[in-house]
Amino acid sequence: MAFALFQHDRLTTLGAEAMQREIDTIVREFPALGLSEHSFQGHKRAVHEKQLQQFVARGQRQHQAAFNGFFKTLLLVQKNFPMDPAEPIDISADAAQIDDEPPSPAIVEEILTPAERAKNEPSFKLPEFVLTVLTNKSLMDLVAPDYDPEDLLKRYGLSQYPKAA
Repeated sequence: MAFALFQHDRLTTLGAEAMQREIDTIVREFPALGLSEHSFQGHKRAVHEKQLQQFVARGQRQHQAAFNGFFKTLLLVQKNFPMDPAEPIDISADAAQIDDEPPSPAIVEEILTPAERAKNEPSFKLPEFVLTVLTNKSLMDLVAPDYDPEDLLKRYGLSQYPKAA
């Protein structure tokens, strides 16, 4: 069905392009004519290009008929082979496994070490990922609940808590 629609659209584009080229030719040959006359003469010339017009029309009819046939078959299949909805899945037994595990001590150290260095050395450029973690209050509460990043965030022009609109 998708292929039939794609080919139908492709042929429509081809026909429109051929028409536009004829109109462009008329515009170049007779620039003094008005827009409606350009369009009329372009269409008139395009009609004389019978082979291309017939090819486009024949292809459009074929692809439209193919799409209609596929669509009828799809409706027939849906009618004769109805799909039962999937059964709901009970995940309550696995609820404990859904919660994210806290980060390992090595990851916490990887985040807090550059932060501490930036506190002690004002010229130290803090990595972007550390700033991202420091500005995320819920993540900081999980990773390092006792760490206070407020002074460091102020130096970088950030606030720990998002401001309400």
